[in-house]
Amino acid sequence: MTGSLGRRSLALIAVLALAACGGTPPSRYYLMDAGPPAATAPAGDTVVFVDRATVAAYADRSAMVVRRGETEVAFAEQDAWAEPIAGQVTSVVTDALGDRFGRANVVPTPVRLDREPDFRVVVEVLRLETGADGTALLDARWTLLRGPNDTFATAGRERLTATPADPASFDARAAALAATLVELAGAIADAIEQRLAAG
Repeated sequence: MTGSLGRRSLALIAVLALAACGGTPPSRYYLMDAGPPAATAPAGDTVVFVDRATVAAYADRSAMVVRRGETEVAFAEQDAWAEPIAGQVTSVVTDALGDRFGRANVVPTPVRLDREPDFRVVVEVLRLETGADGTALLDARWTLLRGPNDTFATAGRERLTATPADPASFDARAAALAATLVELAGAIADAIEQRLAAG
């Protein structure tokens, strides 16, 4: 009887050991960026502040979001953001705008204002996700305020998509999402340049 119990215990230990070996796959973590700075720094002294972006609650989480249908989304728990998504959105938009106006001139809005901005950018992300086919989607509103008194200059909304180099790769999907943010920054930069040209 005791021998039978011992054999059962050993068998249970073996099963648990095998389960541990073939357990949950390790998580992978991703960061978005706007790419390296432009080889030649842009000329000019236009100062732009970028407020910390606000992100829709469903996308403001560590897991990457995958849309499965018109109303259904899934969360890729094993493929997650390495840093809070709002901070990453702000960083990519800031750096991409910096490639147009100089990265030293475009900064996240500081807590204490050590200089007056020519413009301040406000971004609200409504959707940030990839589709089942890997396509990256960004839907965002933006507002451009001018001068130290935050005078309304203009506003817009962009719905942008990008195709990842490898749709099955979440690394490629993260890069595609970053590309949509760079494109968003391009639209905002165009608006800034139009306001500068108009005087």
